[in-house]
Amino acid sequence: SDQTVLAHVDDLLIMGTSSEANKTLHTTLLRKYQKVSWEEQSESFVGTQITRTSEGGYKLSMPGYCSTITRDLGLPLHVGDVDSKGKVMSHPVLSPWYHPGAHATEVPIPDWDLERIRDRLRIMVGRAQWCLENTRLEIANDLNKIARTMHKPTNFTVRRAERLLLYLMSTASDGPIYSPHVSETPEAYVDASWISEEHTDSRAGYCLRLAPLDKDGPSAAYLVFSKVMKKVCLSTEHAEMMAISECIREIIRQRNFLHELGSPQQVPTFIGEDNSGTVTYAHSEKLGDRSKHLHVLMRHIREEQRDGLIDVVKVHTTVQWADMDTKTLEPEVYLRQKAVRLGTAGGLQSQDQPLEKSGNAL
Repeated sequence: SDQTVLAHVDDLLIMGTSSEANKTLHTTLLRKYQKVSWEEQSESFVGTQITRTSEGGYKLSMPGYCSTITRDLGLPLHVGDVDSKGKVMSHPVLSPWYHPGAHATEVPIPDWDLERIRDRLRIMVGRAQWCLENTRLEIANDLNKIARTMHKPTNFTVRRAERLLLYLMSTASDGPIYSPHVSETPEAYVDASWISEEHTDSRAGYCLRLAPLDKDGPSAAYLVFSKVMKKVCLSTEHAEMMAISECIREIIRQRNFLHELGSPQQVPTFIGEDNSGTVTYAHSEKLGDRSKHLHVLMRHIREEQRDGLIDVVKVHTTVQWADMDTKTLEPEVYLRQKAVRLGTAGGLQSQDQPLEKSGNAL
């Protein structure tokens, strides 16, 4: 019987199909180590609650940790959405979206208070990062934007961080639901936001999940990425291709890992991309005069496409599930993306979307 063991310092989570094999491992550990506690059916692991769903899947959440974040940090009430006892009011924070208002002014933190604010922001970002790494895969973009400005914070930086933590508290029981009705084939969605950051920088984002067996079925993401690109992008297509190239490297790692687990990948990994020009690039063998600056990136993507490692497919913007990794979305759009990200709602798979005519605008 195969067993998988997750280790975190001195905590172990053992997963397998045979209870007898688990007991054998337990006996072996008792022979070597003293005071080994054992739970036949684990309900939590390093603060992450594990709940079995009615369909045989698993939900991961951190209600205890998330619900105490604001109380431990003593967040001020002027952020709103909680009462004096820390309880959620009738209008909870349903998204990290922060709008400073038409008359708000961004003000740098004064030097005499800078170290205190920085220390407080480090704690807030650390708390949110722990949630992101374990269960809250929908906050990658918002958290990264806060972390990038905490070395030179303004009043907006502080408000955004407080808003994010209040969002985590208001939705403390949320978390990904991993359905059993998925294949062993990963699929990716990739997006980029051109010159959307300070200093004309661009942001890349992608998410990976296991493809659902039902084309409209839910499947929570298990890996997310949202970072500012290190190089200046000369066009939207340039930014999108850098994001795809970054994602391909992760896909190679994931395919190798699945092969080690006994699930070699027999088909190309689907990549959903909503930029028509980038999809055209990935499938074309020609390189126009206006696109020679993209030669190295294009060669990387085209070779992997030609060798059958990936399959870059045009998806409609409404089903670009990496959108939340590159942009701060307004609540309505954010909640729809979040539902698909955490596996609480299905999303029409990109292969079933009508392809837009890409032409050759490059």
